[in-house]
Amino acid sequence: MAAPKRVDYDRIEAGWRAGLLSPHQLAAQYTEETGEKVSHAAIIKHFKKQGIARDLSQKIMDRANAMVTEAMVTGKVTAKPTKPDREILEVGSMTVANVQLAHRKDISRSRAIVNGLLDELQEMVGSDNVTLLQELGFLLRSEDVRLCNGCLDSSQPLAGAV
Repeated sequence: MAAPKRVDYDRIEAGWRAGLLSPHQLAAQYTEETGEKVSHAAIIKHFKKQGIARDLSQKIMDRANAMVTEAMVTGKVTAKPTKPDREILEVGSMTVANVQLAHRKDISRSRAIVNGLLDELQEMVGSDNVTLLQELGFLLRSEDVRLCNGCLDSSQPLAGAV
């Protein structure tokens, strides 16, 4: 009895990873191309054992949809995108990173300005009126209209202090 022929799983792998054909279709295609029979169960078992996922189908569908959209707009489909995805990702990520760094710099600068203004305000008001300012802040944050009307009464001693 002859030894069983080894299945060339490298030949099947691209179809497996693409995820467009079912394991049954992959088996039928392999058998048709090579004349050697392979079962869908053997294909599934092999690639699961190897840890090779069928993870490219969504990327393929996204790219196909993009090509269809481009064809409807420009009237033609090209085999290669005008810019590689890697380049687009790099440019996009650099832009986002630069914006985030600028925001952080602005926030740091703003905090320094606010802290300086608070120090200046504290010097102007003095430690005598700190409790009056705290009470005024409490009244201003209150949602009760009667307490807010009391704000005017609380601010009278501050007007004389400044």
